[in-house]
Amino acid sequence: MMSRVVLFLFGLLSLLAGSQIHAAPVAEIVARQTGNLQCNLDRLSIVSSVKNLQDTLSQIASSDSSTADAVAAVQSDVSDAQGGIATIAQALVAGQAAPASARDVVKQGLVSAGTDLAAVTSSDAATTKLITKAGTLLTKAGQAGEGVVSNCK
Repeated sequence: MMSRVVLFLFGLLSLLAGSQIHAAPVAEIVARQTGNLQCNLDRLSIVSSVKNLQDTLSQIASSDSSTADAVAAVQSDVSDAQGGIATIAQALVAGQAAPASARDVVKQGLVSAGTDLAAVTSSDAATTKLITKAGTLLTKAGQAGEGVVSNCK
C-alpha cells in the first residue's frame, strides 16, 4: 500500500514538474501577445492612424481630381501597410509570434506612402489642408509602428 502511495506522489510530482517546464514559454507567449498597456496603445494608434489616413486620402481624391493619380499611389502603399498589419493581427490571434516579414511590409508601405505623399500637391487650399493632415497621420502611424516594435516584446 505504501509503495502505491509513493508511486502516486512521485507520478504527481513528475506531472507537476513537467507542467512547470512548459508553463514558462506559454506565459511568455501570452504576455507578448496581450502586450502591456503601452504596447496596446501603440497597436491601437497605428491601426487608427492608418485607417484615418486612408479616409483622408479618399477625401483628397474626391475633392481634387488633379491629384487622383498621385493619391492612388499613396493609397496603394497604405493598403500594403494595412495588409502587413492584418498579417500581424492574425498571428497574434493565433497565438504566434508576429512574422518579421509582416513588420517589414508595414514599414515599407509607410515609407513608400511618405515618398508618394510628398509628390501630392494642389492649388486648392482645402485639398492642401487635407494633404497636410494626411502627412500628420502618416507620421503618427510611423511613430506608433516604432512604438510597437520597441514596446511589444
